[in-house]
Amino acid sequence: MVPVDYPAQERNRNTISSTPATTYSWLPACINRKLLPFKLHYFLFIAGEAGVGPYIAVVGRRNGIGPATMAVIFAIMPLTAVVFKPVCGFIIDRTRNVTAVILVLQVLCTIFYGIAFFCPSAISDGATYHGHLSCPPGAFDVTGTSGSERCHSSGSGSLFCVLSTEKRLWEGVSVSITMDGNIVLANGSEPCKDLRNNESLANDFLVVPGDMKCSCDAALYHNPNFWIYAVSAILGFALAAALNNVGDAAVSNALGSDIEVFGRQRLFGTLSYGMTSPLIGYLVDVASSENFTDYRPCFYVFASAMLLDMILILSVPRMRVAEVSVNFFKDIAQLLSSPEILLFTFFTFLAGSLMGFLNAFETWFLEDLGTPTYLIGLTKTIQCFGAEPVLFFLSTYILRKIGYFYSYSVAFVLFACKAIGYSFLQDVWGSLAVNIVGGAIFPMVYATMAVFAKKKARPGTAASMVCILGANYDGVGSAAGSLVGGLSVDKIGASLTFRYIGFSSVAAALLSALCYLLLRCTADHEYDITPEKPEPSTISGSTCGPPRYSPKLEHETLVESSSKL
Repeated sequence: MVPVDYPAQERNRNTISSTPATTYSWLPACINRKLLPFKLHYFLFIAGEAGVGPYIAVVGRRNGIGPATMAVIFAIMPLTAVVFKPVCGFIIDRTRNVTAVILVLQVLCTIFYGIAFFCPSAISDGATYHGHLSCPPGAFDVTGTSGSERCHSSGSGSLFCVLSTEKRLWEGVSVSITMDGNIVLANGSEPCKDLRNNESLANDFLVVPGDMKCSCDAALYHNPNFWIYAVSAILGFALAAALNNVGDAAVSNALGSDIEVFGRQRLFGTLSYGMTSPLIGYLVDVASSENFTDYRPCFYVFASAMLLDMILILSVPRMRVAEVSVNFFKDIAQLLSSPEILLFTFFTFLAGSLMGFLNAFETWFLEDLGTPTYLIGLTKTIQCFGAEPVLFFLSTYILRKIGYFYSYSVAFVLFACKAIGYSFLQDVWGSLAVNIVGGAIFPMVYATMAVFAKKKARPGTAASMVCILGANYDGVGSAAGSLVGGLSVDKIGASLTFRYIGFSSVAAALLSALCYLLLRCTADHEYDITPEKPEPSTISGSTCGPPRYSPKLEHETLVESSSKL
């Protein structure tokens, strides 16, 4: 993080102190030394998120939690974050102590994620069925049973099982029990498809011996391990989401009038996510055995990244918010009564809904197409190293040229291209081409949201404004998108759902542009315009480009010209 609370003798509203820059004097002159801690923070924090975000669901599945129950847990997660984010923003705006809030969130997040990843399985006392898997139709013929028969004898028709054969193990299999006591796989096409590929068979009938260890939801709710995992995962997710928004608020506050370069700081998180993801996958493969997938290396990476980030934050002067709103709640109420801010918040909700659906069902859809796991990982790498960092870097210029609402329109169009492209996908390799465009969605939305919150907030309410928008994006919006998208996938299938959501995204793009035009026509002043050019600086410009105006120093913050990286 950037130094914010320097002694009074080192602060000057008209000049830029060179003291912090000497710390990184070995760097090229075109690198903005005072913004380097921002980049390091995002690099470490997002690298840690790569270890827990994609894997927290499969940890629950391995522990015996069925798909329906996991859906409820993942619906509660973003709704819990909705509560945490504004509370954290309020605490920051009232206490002015950003460093303390970030450190507390990091410690708590690490603790709860650690509990979730190390929680024992909830199906340790479940029933184990021995028999043969027949493909097709995906039926498991039971020849014997061992262990507890609580789920079977209770007449429950819904089980969650771990299916193991000689060559493969599936940790998430939903099944139902027939009247004669045999088991039918609800998602039997996936195990059967994998087995046929293994056996080099295309359409032939296949019978494979195996075991199925099951637990039912009725028994699951009485198992303390289930509640330990569920509560820890929910709190870990909510704290991580709040930490992400608080970090954005701190960076936005410290950048001051140079907020347009926010995307350049955030792109370093994208790069770290792309670099860390393959490493995490490799560590999981090394730590796992044939019959057990060990996800603990994911948490080790997360904890290590959090520790390094905490050391970074403690190594710089304490961050504070310099301005405090005298009438905090009145200022927030006036902000939320603005037509411009209300409309922007609504479109932020729509963007969060679309991204929430994509995050929940993209991998699901690709697996339905038979996409290999390494290829799914490669799509993430293309997103992280393709358009995403480029758009984060160019977000400064895009926002200056077209403004906030048009930037959202572009993001909606990009999402439509990805969703509609997925809906017509036949060749799994085509997903790589689709994700070249898809990688541009997140930076367009995220940078626009952060810059808008900072520019439109009243003094002393910036952190709350960032957190309110964040709660609509990956809180309420994400939950709504996951829920509606999940119901649609269940009714009409993933392919048609992607197509219809793509068409809806086109409509959202047109609506966003139309609302902006209406605001400009009906308001007394122009909305969504580039702020006035700051006063010329007495400091020379960057050696990497022509001199430019230097931003005024706001919120007791020291930043350099954004012509540097």
